[in-house]
This record gives sequence, C-alpha cells and structure tokens, in this order.
Amino acid sequence: MNEQQHLQELVDMANANQGLILRSENQTSALAEIICASDIVWGIWQDESCPHGVDSMIIKGRGRLMLIQQAPRAVTVKMTAVLCRELAEAEAMRQIFGDGRAVPG
Repeated sequence: MNEQQHLQELVDMANANQGLILRSENQTSALAEIICASDIVWGIWQDESCPHGVDSMIIKGRGRLMLIQQAPRAVTVKMTAVLCRELAEAEAMRQIFGDGRAVPG
C-alpha cells in the first residue's frame, strides 16, 4: 500500500467515524469510545501544504507501532482514524483520550 492509498483509507475511516459521532447524543463520549476501542488511532485533517492535501498524527498507539516494527511475526491491531480541524485539535485529542493522557496511579 502506498502513502496515497494509506491516506485514503484513513480518510474513509475518519469520515465513517464522523458520521457515528454526529449521530450520537453525546459526541464527546462517542469520540472517546471510538478512540478507546482501537489500538492505533490517527487524527487527520485537511492541509493543502501537504502532499495529497491531508496531514495526520497518531493520537493513540505510538508504542504499539514501535512494538509492531520490532515484531518478528505479524501482529493484529485494530486501527481507525478521526477527523480533526487542525494539528492543535489532534494534539488535544491525544492529550485527553490518547497517548498523552495521565495514567491513573
């Protein structure tokens, strides 16, 4: 899979998730459930300065990706994507719901 195909797959996942979020009575809870249910979550947003007009960052699963790269065999993970307005919103999602959240002590 090339970069453009990967980005298109992320866009498709994010658009499907956005539909679920918008139909939910509590959109914040719906977003949290989507992120919680996956091992790796990408935040994506439109950015015309990037190749293919889309930029992305990992909201959740950075450590999991590192383990996958080191794995001698195939590893199954659940991956998804969510729409963001910009990098700052993706970073906020990472801090609240993803890899940046405080771990209970």
